[in-house]
Order: sequence, then C-alpha cells, then structure tokens
Amino acid sequence: MNKTGIYSVLAALLLTACAAGPQKPASVLGDEYSYAREYLQWMIRDQMAEHDIVGLSIALVDDQRIVWSQGFGFADEGKDIQAGPQTVYRAGSITKLFTATAVMQLVEQGRLDIDHPLREYVPEFQVHTRFEPSSEVTPRLMMTHHSGLPSDIVNGMWGDETASYRDLPELLKDEYLAFEPGQVRAYSNIAFGLLGLLVERVSGLPYNEYVEKRILEPAGMRHAYIGRLRDGGQNAAGYYEQQQRAIPVLREQPAGGLNASVEDLAHFAQLTFRVQSGEVTPVISRAGLKEMQSYQDGHSAFDMAPAFGFAWAIDDSMGEQVGHLVSHNGGTPMFSSQLMTLPEHKLAVVVMSNSNSAGRVTADIARKAMALMLESKTGMVLPENNVTSRNLALSADDLSRLPGSWSSLFGWVDIERDNDSLELSVREDRFSVVRHEDDRLYLEYDLFGLIPLNFAILNRVGAEYRHIGERELIVGYVDGKPRQILAQKIRPHVLPEVWRRRLGAYEVSNAIGAMQLRDVKLVYKDRVLRLDAVLDVTPGEVEAMRFPLDPVREDVAFVQGIGRQMGGALRAVSIDGRDHLVYSGFVFRPAD
Repeated sequence: MNKTGIYSVLAALLLTACAAGPQKPASVLGDEYSYAREYLQWMIRDQMAEHDIVGLSIALVDDQRIVWSQGFGFADEGKDIQAGPQTVYRAGSITKLFTATAVMQLVEQGRLDIDHPLREYVPEFQVHTRFEPSSEVTPRLMMTHHSGLPSDIVNGMWGDETASYRDLPELLKDEYLAFEPGQVRAYSNIAFGLLGLLVERVSGLPYNEYVEKRILEPAGMRHAYIGRLRDGGQNAAGYYEQQQRAIPVLREQPAGGLNASVEDLAHFAQLTFRVQSGEVTPVISRAGLKEMQSYQDGHSAFDMAPAFGFAWAIDDSMGEQVGHLVSHNGGTPMFSSQLMTLPEHKLAVVVMSNSNSAGRVTADIARKAMALMLESKTGMVLPENNVTSRNLALSADDLSRLPGSWSSLFGWVDIERDNDSLELSVREDRFSVVRHEDDRLYLEYDLFGLIPLNFAILNRVGAEYRHIGERELIVGYVDGKPRQILAQKIRPHVLPEVWRRRLGAYEVSNAIGAMQLRDVKLVYKDRVLRLDAVLDVTPGEVEAMRFPLDPVREDVAFVQGIGRQMGGALRAVSIDGRDHLVYSGFVFRPAD
C-alpha cells in the first residue's frame, strides 16, 4: 500500500475539512444551503479534474427534503450520457445496511434470535478454530464485525459468473476462524455473505427478492436493485484510469450487491428520520433502528473504542452538541459511495462515483458537505483540522520498543533506529516518527527520503505503544481518544523443519475470477516466515502483498496481526503426494 493508502486509512478516522473555494459569507445560518451548494459545486468540479473522475452524483437531505441533488460528468462517457441524481451506481458495502435491516426485520417478527449460533439457522455452516474453548459465531457478532470469520475468501470473490454467497459454507468448511468470536473487530465480507444466506433460510425468499420487496420498495428506492449492475438505461459504466472497463460480479452479494442512485439512498435516509420521529413503517421499528444505530461493540480489550452498531459505523468525534455521525461507505472496482447521516439534526449526504480514483474524493466531499449543512441549519461550525505541535525528543522506551517489523492496516511496516531518531518505511515511502507535546507519536513524510513534509492528516492521527497480553501494539488516537489498533509487532520464531521443507516458489493451480495471485513465495527471513505474492486487483492495478506467518502447527500457519485481512490461515495439504499450500481459497503447487 502506498502513501495514498496510508492516508486513506488515517482519513477514515477523521472528519476532514477542505480549504479555499468560493468566498464564504459572514453567516450562512438559515441560507437554505445556498453556500453549501455553491461551495460543493466548486469542490466537486475541482476534485474531479484533479483526480480524473469521469462521473459523480450528490444528494443533500434535510429531514424529508432533498434540498439539492445533481450529477457531474458522465454516467457513460462513450454514449454521452450525463451523470445525474437518478444515475445508478454500485453502492458497494452500503449494502450491508440493508442486509442488517433484513436480519432485524426477522428478529422483530420473532423468527430469529441474533444471539443464537448461526449454525442453528444454516446447519451446514462449520469452520475450524484454534481457540479453546471457542465462542459461537452469532448474527450479533457478524453485524458488528466481531464474528472472527476471515475478512474474505479472495479466490472467486470477484468476476466468477458462477459463484454465489450460497457457496460460502462449502468454501469455509476447511478454513479457520481468524480470531476468537467477540474479541477482535475485523471487517468481514464473508460474515455479511452468510447473513444473506441466513435471511434466505429464515424468510424462505431469495435474498435479493426479500430486500427489494421488504426494504427497497417501501423506502421509495425506485431505481435500486440487488445483483449485477445492468447495462444501459440509467446505470453507470465503470472507469479505471478514465478507461471504461467490464464490471466484475461479486460473489458476496449481501455484502456489496446493491445498485442505487444518490436519490435512492437519500430516500432511505429520509425513512430512517421518519422512523426516528415515531412513524410506523414496514421496514423497521423505532426501537429496532435505535438498536442498529447505537454502539454494539467496544467490550473487548482490543476494540480501543466502540465503532459499530449493527452494520452502521458510528463516530462521536464531532462532539456531544453535534451528536453521532452514523454512516457507511462502499468501495468496489471502479465505484465508490458514501452515505453519511447526523440523526440528531436529521441531515444526510450521499455521494457516489464510477471512477477508481474517487474513493478518497467521495469521502472528502461528503464530510465537507455535512459540515456545511450543519452550519447552515444550526450555526455550529466544526473546527478546521489544522493541528500544529512542537516535536519532542523520542524517549528511551520509544527507541527500544518500536524498532522492528509490524503487521499493520497499511501492510508490512518496518521501523528502524538511527541514533536518537526512528524511521518508518512502507515499501518505497519513508516517514520520520516524532513525538508531539501531547506525548503521542506522529508521522512526518520524508520527500525523497530527505525532506520532511507536514501534512494535516498526519498531524491529526497520533499513536502510542501498548502491550496487551502477548501482543505489542500501536494504537491510533484522534482528538486525544484511542480509536483503533493500527499495527501489531511481528513475532520472530524458530522455523520448524516441516515448514523449512516447504520454502520456495509456488504457482496458483485453481485461480478463478477477476482477482489473481501470482509470484507466490514462501520465505523465511530475519527469523520470520512469510508469504509473498502479487495480487492483480483489476487490469492494470496490482498490489504487492507480504504476510507474516506464525507456524503454530505442522499443517497450519496464521497471518500475524489484528484487524482486516489478518489472522487468516495458510494450510499445508498433500495432493498427489506433494505438499501444496492453501490460502484464501487459492491452492499453491510447488513451482517446477
């Protein structure tokens, strides 16, 4: 992951602001969002030009009014179809809100208990565990990303026309839990794919039919549907580096299969505001919505702070007066989306785009839009994120504890000591590790490895070292509060002989779908066993991957670290008398 990826992870912890733009009046209170529209039109055009974005749509909601909706650029440039408020985009992981709503509908009907094991409703579901005794995987834990299930099974996840979320029990039967259920927050598409299967089993209807009839239609989402994004009509084409590309189908449809316009999602936000006010709807009760949009996690020592309701992400960093920001985003190949709501003020923003370069942009636009709307409606001004602080000397503990390799949300990270300073490297990018006056650690980006540059986002996210159990961790802080585990120190080990015999190059023997692994190597270096590979994400987009492994058994090693894409199993299996390796659905055979 390059520094853009690092900034994306850090930005997810922040509500950022944007400078410049049209001249702001002395007061915007009560201006019916006039300045918000003017500013956002400027910002959107500016960001689309800077980031080569083909199409983007936005909708602003104040309770039961869509106060502004507009499209920019093209839904389909080749056909000269302009983007508009009714353009249908892939909504990606925003789908999870609708899957969780379907689950809660069945709870309210008395047909489902979210604290009962998943296997009671999907009997063929089984997964191995290394934890003794292990807690059960339940729908409650699945909806808060605490199920312990792997984040993904990458092989066949994208682009396999025959794959289905109904295949997940078969795909999981030889896999292992990544974490003990209830102990670690680790975002999981697998969990929501299984929740879709759960909805089918309990309701007796196909998942897509259930969601469309029981949620989308009652919510007034006229253009929305579940499944492959259709060609033509108001459906957007997808663009990678401004070139139109085929849109791969997703296996885990209940995790990311919704297609919708910004006005569709605006109508969904309006429905939540009506329910919040006490209106009775067939979609969800007031009590059910409150439960979905209230913290359901934060109980584990590894959570650091609560972050999720049921599917909804909840952020309290804007302060008590503003209230919780309740939201979800979505990112699929070539598409990105944002749905943000402030329930206390009944404000919502929806931003969607059809370009691979728009992920960070849609988030920035949505955050800025929410800040401008809040000021227009209430007069409350969110503080600009301009944080400055004098650097202090690193402590002796910093210099002794931090050097080494870390498994992080950014990928493999190395921290090296140079006399009384520390340098953090992620692939080709280098950062200085500094300590600020708040007694927390921060990063400074070193241009060309020589010139330190300060970016506002790097000054907003602090960190500190923690030791929990046997794990050495780096915890991210925002506004003085712990938010999330960013990294775990990689533990070295003596390599068992059985694993030493497996070192070397491998070839993938069963790749299916759009995402392909290649250049696979099992390496033991600096007393750490690791799996190196290159992942072809989409045509032209590749990601080098390096997984630190803990070979706990003769036939299984687990990826070190806490969080998404960590904790997964690398299994050794015998095929035709030779040891093969299996990871995330891929089978690796020794290279000849």
